[in-house]
Amino acid sequence: MDNPWIGLKIDEMGRYILDIDREIILQLQRNLSGEHELKLELFPAPFDGDPNAPIYLLNLNPGFGENDINEMSRIREYVFNNLKHQPMEYPFCNLDPKLNGTGGSIWWKKILGPLLRKIKNDKLVSQKIFCVEYFPYHSKSFNANISVPSQKYNMYLIKKAMNNNSIFIIMRKEQNLYSLIPELWKHKEKNMVFSCINNRRPWISENNIENNGFFKIVEKILN
Repeated sequence: MDNPWIGLKIDEMGRYILDIDREIILQLQRNLSGEHELKLELFPAPFDGDPNAPIYLLNLNPGFGENDINEMSRIREYVFNNLKHQPMEYPFCNLDPKLNGTGGSIWWKKILGPLLRKIKNDKLVSQKIFCVEYFPYHSKSFNANISVPSQKYNMYLIKKAMNNNSIFIIMRKEQNLYSLIPELWKHKEKNMVFSCINNRRPWISENNIENNGFFKIVEKILN
């Protein structure tokens, strides 16, 4: 399947909306307000990392911080290289030291903190994990029942990774993902899918990943 994100560009209103999503997104945005409003002036973040990584993190959607807009010039090159699956020294770019202090880096280093302390090699972790967002556009809060055409590409990546025996960590909205990708059930039966116990605080840690999944991640990274 072709990667639709290669064609992402800014429109005349200063918004970043993928062409195949545009009609649905603009219609949706008219009915959203407050914390649910989509931040279309930000670069979408459908995924982060190398899609050939052996560990997939399944998240809900990219959030929104007050300083995100000010950081766009700093992260632009990383974002567009990532959207095109270009090789990078730190494929999971939020772990790149050059992005220290950005909202994405701060959030992900908190979420991945226990794993980073266990492995003691941020670059290695960045090479071994890939995050897929259920919905690619930023908002402070999100209704998980929303869907857009670009999600088909993320589902394609997930199914391809299942065929390659990647491990999956479901960070949020477990039932939504199982409904969208029923094949995950069979992968779970192989002890290859794990969920965060507290999905409001989806730390990748020993105590927050069910069925000793944390140690399976560590083993996968080191081998």
